[in-house]
Amino acid sequence: MRQLIVVLTSAGKVFGLHSGDGRELWSVYLGTGASGSAALRTVLVWREQVGEADDTELLALGSSGDSTRALWIRASDGEVIAEATLPLAASRALPLEGAAFEGAGGERPVLLASPSGELHLLAVAGGATKDAAAHAEAKEVLAARASKVFFYEADAKAGTVRGFGLVPHADAPAGVRRAQVWQLSLPESEALEAVVERVLDPVHTQVRVLGDRSALYKYLGANTAAVFATATEPERASEGAPPSAVVAGLVVYILDTATGRVLYRTVHMGSAGPVQATFRENWVVYHYWSNEAMRNEMSVLELFDDTRDRPSHVQEGLMQLLGAEVTAPEQSSHSLPPLRVLGQSYYMPMSAKAMGATSTAKGVTARQVLLGTGTDQVLALDRRLLDPRRPLKATPASKEERLPPYAEMLPVDPRRMITHRHTVANLRFIESAPTHLESTCLVLAVGLDRYLTRLAPSRSYDTISESFNYLLLSATVVGMVVATLVAARMSARAELKRKWR
Repeated sequence: MRQLIVVLTSAGKVFGLHSGDGRELWSVYLGTGASGSAALRTVLVWREQVGEADDTELLALGSSGDSTRALWIRASDGEVIAEATLPLAASRALPLEGAAFEGAGGERPVLLASPSGELHLLAVAGGATKDAAAHAEAKEVLAARASKVFFYEADAKAGTVRGFGLVPHADAPAGVRRAQVWQLSLPESEALEAVVERVLDPVHTQVRVLGDRSALYKYLGANTAAVFATATEPERASEGAPPSAVVAGLVVYILDTATGRVLYRTVHMGSAGPVQATFRENWVVYHYWSNEAMRNEMSVLELFDDTRDRPSHVQEGLMQLLGAEVTAPEQSSHSLPPLRVLGQSYYMPMSAKAMGATSTAKGVTARQVLLGTGTDQVLALDRRLLDPRRPLKATPASKEERLPPYAEMLPVDPRRMITHRHTVANLRFIESAPTHLESTCLVLAVGLDRYLTRLAPSRSYDTISESFNYLLLSATVVGMVVATLVAARMSARAELKRKWR
C-alpha cells in the first residue's frame, strides 16, 4: 500500500513524500524556470522499476522565458541523475507511449512543444549530447511513427481548439515538425470553459451486459476529449428586432482529437460554468451551474459503439471456451463507428471545486466519482447513481443490474465524505492511483493542505479483515489433519481384521 507521492510546487520545488505519514523524504529545486502561470511545470515517469536492482526515475520539467530546464531524478532518494537546459520555452510535454518508442533501458521519450511550433525530443537522460547514437535512433523511430502522434492546443481567448499531427522532417531538431490538421472555432456567442481529455485507465471489459441479457459495447476511443463552452444570447439591436437564434446555456462537444470530428454535441439551456469534469472509460461526468433553476447540477454522457454486424457477447464467450482466439475490433479515428450516446442530468445540492474518479490496477472494481465540494471536502459518489440508464420505476432487469430508480436529486450521504471531519483548505484537484490490491486505490486531495486516504469502492473483497479469527482457522486445520490421520489408521486396522477372517 505504501507509495511515493511526488509533487511539484508553483515555486519550482519537487518533493518526495511518504504516503504513510506525509513526511518529506527528499526535495529537489527545479529552479525559477518552473515559475510563472503560463510556463510548463510537470513531473513525468521517465523509467519504471522492473527488477529489484532497478529504480524508478522521474523527469521534472520547468520552462520560462526562452528555455526549459529538465531534471532526471531517482525516485528512491531524490538524487539528480542528470540535468539539461533546452533551447525552447515548452508549453506542452507529450509522453510517447508504447513499446515502439521505449529506449533500450525502458526510457520513455518525451516530445516538447512550444507555442511557436518548435519541437524538441528528450530521449536520453541529460540530453542528446550524452548519447548521440541513442538519440539518433529515437529520432528515426519518431519519424517512422509520426503519423500515429496527435496533440491539440486550446486557446480560451480566441475560442479555438487546434489539432496537430507530426510530419517527418530531416532538418528539424526532433526529426519531425508539427502540421495543423484541424481547427474547432467556437461561435462568437460561446466562451471556452474547459477541455477535458479521456484518462486512459485500465478497462476490464468493453462489453456491458444488461439485465435482459443484451449487451452494449463501450466506445473507447483513445483520442477523445470533452469541450465545454458557455453560450450567451446577444442583446437585441432594437426592441423590434427579431430574437437571436443563439440559445444561452452550457454547450458540450465530444471531440475526436485526431481528426477534429465532433462526435456529439448537446446544450444545457439556461446553464453556465464554471465546469468541473472527469472523462473515464466511455463516460464523462460534469458539474455546472443552472441559471434557470438557480442550482448546481451534474450530468453524465455515456458513449457506446452502435455497430450492428458484430458477434454477440454470448458467441464470443463460446468461441473463447472452444479455444478460438477472439480479438477486439480495432478502433481508428479515421473510420469511426456509429455512436449511441446516452445522457441524464441530476440536481446536486453542493457546489464543486474539483472532480476525479477512482482508478484500480485492472479496472474490475466498481468506480466512484470523487467530487471536491465547496466546503473543501471530498465526496465519493457511486457511479451507478450517475448512470444515464436509471429507470423511472424499478424493473427485474434494472434490479439485476442493481440500477437504482431515477431520482432528480443525487443523495449526499455524510458517510461518503472520505475526508470525514477534515477539510482541505483551498482544494484544487483530486488524484487517484491504483495499488497492488484490485479492491483498493489511493486518493490524494491537494490544496493548501494535503489529504491522502485509501478507498475501496466495492469493499475489500481481496483482503482478510483485521477481525478475522486466525486462531480458529489454525485449530480447524489442525483438527482436520488429526481427524484424517486417525480415520486413515482406523480404516487400515479394519481392513487388516477383514483380511484375517
